[in-house]
Amino acid sequence: MEKKYWIFVDSELIEKAKHDSGPIYVTVYFLYEFTGGGKSGYGMISQLDANSNTFVHIDMWVDQEVS
Repeated sequence: MEKKYWIFVDSELIEKAKHDSGPIYVTVYFLYEFTGGGKSGYGMISQLDANSNTFVHIDMWVDQEVS
């Protein structure tokens, strides 16, 4: 199932990154706690691509269930 999430980054910060101040990274992590006591989660790191003005996933992972 595909899901979409909106993450807001200050436009002034994006403009600075495009011109001189280096990359911008966004990290998102979802933690799931199960009724029986287990936990698992997944996360991703995205980086601003100044040429396309979009964020590109540079790493994604899934954590194994933790009891």
